[in-house]
Amino acid sequence: MENAPPKKCRRRQRLSRSASTVRWLADEPFRVLFPLGVLLGAAGVMLWPLFYWGKLGYYPLLPHARLMVEGFLAAFAFGFLGTAMPKVLEAPRFSPAEVAAWVLLLAGAAAAHLGHRIVVGDALFAAAALVFCAGLGIRWLKRTGSPPPGFVLASLGPPCGLAGAMLAAWGAAIPFWGAFGLRLLHFGFLLLPLLGVGSFLFPRMLGTLRRGDGGAKPARGFALAGALAAGGAAVAGLALEAAGFPRTGGGIVAAAAAIWFTAQTGWLRRSGAKGAFPVAVRCGIACLILGPALTPFFPAQRIAMEHITLAGGFGLLAFAAGARAVYGHSGQSEKFAHCPKSWWWLLGLALLAVSTRVSADFLPASRIAHHVYAALTWLAASVLYAVAVLPYVAMRDPEVEGDTAE
Repeated sequence: MENAPPKKCRRRQRLSRSASTVRWLADEPFRVLFPLGVLLGAAGVMLWPLFYWGKLGYYPLLPHARLMVEGFLAAFAFGFLGTAMPKVLEAPRFSPAEVAAWVLLLAGAAAAHLGHRIVVGDALFAAAALVFCAGLGIRWLKRTGSPPPGFVLASLGPPCGLAGAMLAAWGAAIPFWGAFGLRLLHFGFLLLPLLGVGSFLFPRMLGTLRRGDGGAKPARGFALAGALAAGGAAVAGLALEAAGFPRTGGGIVAAAAAIWFTAQTGWLRRSGAKGAFPVAVRCGIACLILGPALTPFFPAQRIAMEHITLAGGFGLLAFAAGARAVYGHSGQSEKFAHCPKSWWWLLGLALLAVSTRVSADFLPASRIAHHVYAALTWLAASVLYAVAVLPYVAMRDPEVEGDTAE
């Protein structure tokens, strides 16, 4: 014990290690936000069984939708973009205070929605999106690098979420603005980041990356114009849907997504990539395109059809992209070459949950049972994701450099 450091020295060492951990988590905020997203997503789907079992005192349509978008998917979007954007911009990382604000505001929004305080929840989510957008704007001004065009497109997603939440909460008195706000919040907020990040990430997951492809070139000229055109077309399609032209608007959104993904990712090309990850990406892209294309033709089952996009597209792609980030940053990249069997089960459960939820509105006699089955199946997929992926968020890999996908 003679060589033991003094008590004050040990305390300084503990404080230094704590500060280092906090800085590490702020540098890679997905390590905090992905677990939060999985938890909020599980809470969101369980509202339906609790309601049908008589354990919930309100109808959960709006709280469920908000928890899935402003909780589950928002946590994945903020976690991924918060990790990747400073790197591709070659700008300062987000600070611990900024990341803590996202986490606290998203958690507060979820608590408000669970208490059926929808406007309060939307306001807290709008505050989280505002903090994120402000921080992202500062880093755009301080950037020393030129990002790929896909990341320019992805950076437009959080402003859509901010505008959508504000319009949904306070623009309902004017039908168009209220409807447009919901379209921006539920679809634009998530579609633009997936289009943008997907052009860079998905070719690597699909094994379709070719020399000169993959969205890694700086955003200039036709490449930048193409990205902005895809994003503008998607937002214009959402506006047309809100204005009462669902077939035209839905067709534009579906066409914009199909053209962009086909040109940028090669998702329809055959490749040598094996395992569940390429299949998950292809299924997610297909659902993301089919959802807005089919929804206008089934007006009586509109909410069911939208779940093709929300759960089958956004949800499945968030799971896949999130796993890519976690495995890549924890030194587990070999899992993509040797895909764990658990991922086949996870993919099957996710697709089963989507198909069960969609079929519920076509089978009115067993609609309630299908709602419960779909919720429990998605919950099982979330638990499996938590077991297969989330333990690695606490693992360090000092050799990881570059972007989130690498």
